[in-house]
Amino acid sequence: MTSAADRPPQFMPRNASAGRVYNAYTGGKGNFEADRALAEQVVEIAPDAADRAADLAGFSLAAAALIAGDVRQLVDIGAGTPAGIAAVGAGKPGGDAGAAAGEPAGDSVYRVARRVNPGIRLVAVDHDPVVLTHLLAEAGDRAVIEADVRDVAVLLRELDAVVDWSQPLGVMLCAVLHFVADHEADGEGAHVIAEAILSRLVPGSLVAISHACSTGADPDVITEISTAYDQHGLRLVWRDEEEIKDLFTSRVTLQPPPGARAGGLGDPRLWRLSPQQLRQAPPVSSPVSLRAGIGIVTC
Repeated sequence: MTSAADRPPQFMPRNASAGRVYNAYTGGKGNFEADRALAEQVVEIAPDAADRAADLAGFSLAAAALIAGDVRQLVDIGAGTPAGIAAVGAGKPGGDAGAAAGEPAGDSVYRVARRVNPGIRLVAVDHDPVVLTHLLAEAGDRAVIEADVRDVAVLLRELDAVVDWSQPLGVMLCAVLHFVADHEADGEGAHVIAEAILSRLVPGSLVAISHACSTGADPDVITEISTAYDQHGLRLVWRDEEEIKDLFTSRVTLQPPPGARAGGLGDPRLWRLSPQQLRQAPPVSSPVSLRAGIGIVTC
């Protein structure tokens, strides 16, 4: 197995990275000036962008808790660094952040899953050297794999060494596939990646995906955001709701989002709210549209 610990981290802090920009949005500490510059540029375009990133982080924590309650192994692909999750409406990128939905600021998928299921086998996957350094510092008995999701054959080969594919498995692809095009010059496209990973899962496995969504978004705003990312050498792909559903593949049945009766996708903010907050909360209104879902492999 190509362990992230096999080589010292090498990075170019002058270049923004998707994972570190996300960390900057959510008040984390694992980011550099270039990452904060892009995050601040996007917040100029969409003032609630940091809150929306916190919604994605909150969904990841909620998904980890739900999945850890049902399976004994969990793989977090595109794990990133712990986010200092901002309460809705709080601070600017890189600033102080409060807690959301009862989770302490700076919580992580690792800590949340371990609290729910102390015996769960945890695997974190990322390819950013700075992110890997943070993951290794918190690793404990968690496996940390250095792999790029776009090279899905290598990713699956690495996972073969640390997971038992014959048993139900939780897979998290949170805020990662919107950085992968449908056709990649240097790797597989997003739908091919999802199909390759999910085809390995046995019934009873759980899948969580969150993604930037063009459905319901302000087209001018998301075009400007995409341009800002392009200027920093990063691609951001906005898929519509049906395209995001397709990432789950036909083997997965989507569970109802919080407050809903039918299975499907929902805004990730829904998973951050307590039942009481959910009953009182107004509909999510933002030029930045996001979708998330948790599904179970049924066949």
